[in-house]
Amino acid sequence: MPQSSVIETIASLRDHYPNTPFIALGQTVFWDEPVKAAWLKLLDQSWPQAAMIAAVHDTDYFAKTTALVETDATYASLPHNDGATRGLWSAAGELSTLFGSEDVLTKSLYESCGAPFARLAGEYSGGRERFYDQYTQAWGWRGIIHTGSEPPIAHDVPLIEFAPALIDQLEWGFENSLACIAPESRQQSRVHCQVVMGWVRDFVANSPQTSTLSDLYRHLLPLFYQSLLGAPAKRLTIDNSVSLFRFNKATASRLRFAILDLFLDESTRALCVDAYNNAVAGGGMYTLDTFGEGALPFDVVAAGRGRGTLRIDEDGVAIEWRRGCQRLGDRKTECNRIGLADLLESEIGADVSIVGKAVSLIDMLAAEFILVFHETASGYTPRTTTMNDAIRAAGIALDLKPIVRLSYPTWDALADAKVSTPLQLPSHLARAFGDAAISATEFSTRWRGVVTANEQLLTSFRSLRKPRALFEFFAKFDTASSIWRDLLHEYEECLASLSANASKCAGMKQRTAELRRQIENDKADRDQAERAKGNDFRSAVQPIRERRSTEHDIVIEGCRDRIREARREIRRLRFECRRIERSEQAQGYRVRISQIDARMEAERLERIRDAFITVHSLSHTQTRPSAWWLSLVDPSGAWFNEIASGTQARLERV
Repeated sequence: MPQSSVIETIASLRDHYPNTPFIALGQTVFWDEPVKAAWLKLLDQSWPQAAMIAAVHDTDYFAKTTALVETDATYASLPHNDGATRGLWSAAGELSTLFGSEDVLTKSLYESCGAPFARLAGEYSGGRERFYDQYTQAWGWRGIIHTGSEPPIAHDVPLIEFAPALIDQLEWGFENSLACIAPESRQQSRVHCQVVMGWVRDFVANSPQTSTLSDLYRHLLPLFYQSLLGAPAKRLTIDNSVSLFRFNKATASRLRFAILDLFLDESTRALCVDAYNNAVAGGGMYTLDTFGEGALPFDVVAAGRGRGTLRIDEDGVAIEWRRGCQRLGDRKTECNRIGLADLLESEIGADVSIVGKAVSLIDMLAAEFILVFHETASGYTPRTTTMNDAIRAAGIALDLKPIVRLSYPTWDALADAKVSTPLQLPSHLARAFGDAAISATEFSTRWRGVVTANEQLLTSFRSLRKPRALFEFFAKFDTASSIWRDLLHEYEECLASLSANASKCAGMKQRTAELRRQIENDKADRDQAERAKGNDFRSAVQPIRERRSTEHDIVIEGCRDRIREARREIRRLRFECRRIERSEQAQGYRVRISQIDARMEAERLERIRDAFITVHSLSHTQTRPSAWWLSLVDPSGAWFNEIASGTQARLERV
């Protein structure tokens, strides 16, 4: 039975937008995008006449990284960490294993929890790079990147070049996901993996040389929908963004391009540009001046040329491509979308697309479609609303449809579906749940409590700084073993022994300081006596001089004797302190303290890592699971059906 939020949302949409199709736009089919089949299933129950478009977003540039990639292949699959691949960005080629997500741990995260990350990285026997790989890497995630200096847009990625990296990535993802299923149940899960791999291999083998990544994804989308729904999806159209945003004289009048007129018209351009710039400012996004004089928040997309920013300056219309500026027409070009379409078609051709930059793209779609997003998807939408509110405040009306936000009960639904597949949890989850072997039902009923406990664990680490507190904290978790209490006892014994040595040396060091002060006093007395002797020599007669000089010499020699004796005593005391402090026994205490400290810090590091991955991966995948996981864990389809029936929906104003 659908949730009340869904029933109410669908009823409202049916009443206000009876003829508006829904659209789901995603960059890859191997993540959460096909799970929107749940929305289609809900529409079948409450609004069976509704139509939906599932489109591949293929107008963005393909993934890239600044990391050194040691391969001759044009495309390669990489992990993501806070080290060598810190700047990696991937969307059209990302894949997560079961329970995995792209949540990179950072050096600052560890340090905020008290772990001496930089020191540990420097001391790691395998080297700093391997340390970063092990402790900051997003668990269970890989992204395919273009290894060249100028990545193409996703639509232009040749399938023949991309397929080997994709197949390697899928094999990695499937095998690591199967490892999360109990051995006795892996065979039925393996069948699902083989089916999906068969879809890919068959399409690659039977496609012409000119086929692209976009062609493959458009082929796979309906197969994933059918796999989840149990039958071919009704009223579902498959498309891609290159086609959706095809811009020429025949398409320019479509509502999706209406927003262009506000930025093209001289009377509203400055206002809209300011609204855009103010909306993106401070969010790590580029304001339009970054793209050149007169830049607008729209890109022209042309096969083989990539994306170029649309510009209008005093010399007319231009496109700022990666490799230079292309001037179009002259200053007399009519500044509206119809005139622009005529100009682009005459200068470049009819196979050109215009796509809004992140914030303005939402407006293009919302003018003609009802966007279907998952919760947490597309973080740009608040900035789109900010831009639109500024435009509306100036008295300009915007006729935009709302966004539908879907919230899935992914892990909660496992219990309701009575999924019988036993799980074999990866090490971080095994520690969090207290057992590696666990039923799907137990996982489902416990996961929220486990996330809460690990959130508290991370909070606790931020306040635990002293060794004793850490030892006692670890001992609380390992009640079946006395190892941490034993280590604490040994640690404190070593510290006590070193403290006793320090006490012995403290008296010697104090006596040494006193002797140094005595030496300084004797030096002063000696110097004073020598000055007095000199004065007598110059002012007295010979007999008196000889007598008085003898008196001063006695004082001077006494000072020198005491200084020599004090220095001998200082040397003896320093030698004795060094003997105590550098003894083999004392060195042994220090080595052992260092070893115990290293073990304690390694334990803290491991627990921070496990807690972070547990909290973030489960929380994020609850709302955005990879579609292929569902049949992997539950071939019967019951899990997906429960996810669909438990899905909540809300409308978001644009």
